[in-house]
Amino acid sequence: MADKTRKKTVSISTKTGAIKHKSHAPAPRPGKKRKTTLVICIDRDNDYGEKAGIEGPIVGKKANIAAANKLALADAEDSDVNALFKTIQTYTELRKKDKVEIVTLTGDRRVGMESDHEITRQLDIVLEKYLVEEAILISDGAEDEYILPILRTKIKMIYPKKVIIKQSPRLESTYYVIYDFTKQVLNDPKASRFFLGIPAIALLIYAALGAAGGRLILGTVGLYLLIKGFHLENTVEKITKEFITSVRIRKSSFFMYLVGIVFLVIGAFNGYTQVTSIEEQNILYTITRFIHISITPLFFSALFFGWGNILGSKKNKLPQYITYLSLTFSVALVTFTTTTYMLNPGQSYMDIIYSVIIGGVLLTISSIIENLEKKRSSTQTKKQPPQKP
Repeated sequence: MADKTRKKTVSISTKTGAIKHKSHAPAPRPGKKRKTTLVICIDRDNDYGEKAGIEGPIVGKKANIAAANKLALADAEDSDVNALFKTIQTYTELRKKDKVEIVTLTGDRRVGMESDHEITRQLDIVLEKYLVEEAILISDGAEDEYILPILRTKIKMIYPKKVIIKQSPRLESTYYVIYDFTKQVLNDPKASRFFLGIPAIALLIYAALGAAGGRLILGTVGLYLLIKGFHLENTVEKITKEFITSVRIRKSSFFMYLVGIVFLVIGAFNGYTQVTSIEEQNILYTITRFIHISITPLFFSALFFGWGNILGSKKNKLPQYITYLSLTFSVALVTFTTTTYMLNPGQSYMDIIYSVIIGGVLLTISSIIENLEKKRSSTQTKKQPPQKP
């Protein structure tokens, strides 16, 4: 009587209509294991258990056909049905040449650690009877293939094969890529701030300011790309640290930086208002007009930024500041006279020449003063006696 029970591969209860678990997991026989190639079907979310009341592992062709039919009657649109019939077909083709066995491993509706642990447990039951060195994995999509690393720890060679019936393989793969990416973004604070926080701020700005907000967003994105494109991250970081330090410690430097920011905003605002009022669409004229209007406030902005740096420095940077002031003034003067000539071509270009001469003289004088100060400082350093320990 016990032998007849072992030979059965399917046992269906007329009262419950469910295939019993004991008939699908044959007890290991004593003696040497049979060398077999497995054709494995994976049901990671346990549709067979949840919809058809069938427990895994499901071993044998007849048992798998019965399980597929029962799941098809319960849910004809379930892709696991197609995967299992493909598994049966593959098993039938290979059986003509090699010793093969078919098995369906079911997981858990809680897809993840619970389902993979259950699949591993069922695989161990099968491996107790069969000596398996290679297997063919039939799956109905990318989700079932997550179990591949676990299977490879127990079976040397796994040949995965995806079966998608009346579906788009690229569409399904794209779905899981998007799903994994979204899950990672939601769980990673840095990624969520970048991919969710920044777009949220942009949407709020656009909702509050309308078209002007759209320009502000585009300008911010352009500034970000400019910093990344020219690798100015370190420079921006140094400026930010200097500004924060001036707020905490050097109050006078902070005031100068604040005034410099005010002049910077004034210059940009004046240039923008002048440009938007121009009816002509000549891009060269528009840029020239913007620079001409903005150059004077921008000069004062650079002046106060440099002054703030001098006040915040422990070293004597006054000669360097004189050179910096001369350079800034010369650039602003040459730029102003050049843009004036471009806006009024009828005027003489001698003003440009005069501005270049004035700038050159100022830079020469400031450079001489800075070099003399450096020589004096180095001489004093050499004359100082060494300090005793």
